[in-house]
Amino acid sequence: MGSKVYEIVTQKIMEKLETAIQEGTAAPWHKPWNSNNIPVNHTTLRPYRGVNLLLLDSGEYLTWSQLCDLQKHRPELRLRKGSKAHMVVYFSFQESTKEVTRPDGQTEEKAVRIPFLKYYKVFSVEDVEGLEPRRQQIAYQHDPIEAAETVVQGYLDREPALTLRYTDEDRACYRPLVDEVSVPSMELYPNRAEFYSTLFHELTHSTGHPSRLNRLKAPAFFGDERYSKEELCAELGAAMLCGHCGIDNSEASDNSVAYLQNWLAALKNDTTLVVSAAAKAQRAADYILGLNCEEAH
Repeated sequence: MGSKVYEIVTQKIMEKLETAIQEGTAAPWHKPWNSNNIPVNHTTLRPYRGVNLLLLDSGEYLTWSQLCDLQKHRPELRLRKGSKAHMVVYFSFQESTKEVTRPDGQTEEKAVRIPFLKYYKVFSVEDVEGLEPRRQQIAYQHDPIEAAETVVQGYLDREPALTLRYTDEDRACYRPLVDEVSVPSMELYPNRAEFYSTLFHELTHSTGHPSRLNRLKAPAFFGDERYSKEELCAELGAAMLCGHCGIDNSEASDNSVAYLQNWLAALKNDTTLVVSAAAKAQRAADYILGLNCEEAH
């Protein structure tokens, strides 16, 4: 079941990439996400997270069960003929045991939780006759750039071992051995959205340090599986953080045909890539924002 879900999700994202190549539009993760357009559940108004941000367009969604509950009080509500359901995925866990070897050489059974991917279907509120969106549009009172600076400074304050260095070099990177993020100075970018998208990309990499989320356990080399997963994690993490601050990164990022085709090829080679990277990116964004699991959900 789990492997089939990975394949379905990957196929849907690949279709979005192919459409972007044909139409000359942005990658599915280069979206102007913010509180007004991030996909949410109509009943709870909770935002969808992880890879669901890529699977769902902006708007409000509800399950068939939630629609049926509404119809008990509002029988006039009807799902429009021909409406298509949308996939939402989540991780569940199966309790199991595995044999482990103790330091004394003896073996024992240890309880483990094995994650596997499941999904359910939702419908867009736009496809329900008589149902209006519940989310109230927010008039932003903050400067997105100030919000981004607050995020960056808050993260650096909580992580004093991490160094952020601005340079006059045309290269941005994270060096895990010295725990340092290096990015070109803002004046070297064509716009501030491009600068913060790049900075958030590298800060997302920094969350992989062993002292933080411990993703960077072994060296990753260009073209290998670990490199692709970490790069997509950083791409998605940057997009999530830009959305949090209200920065539109849809025009600030590389949306060239070569860029899109590169990720299309990577997804064809690894059906777990996008789901895994999106889950890690969500954790990384939450970590940078100083959110724990309870606050994030």
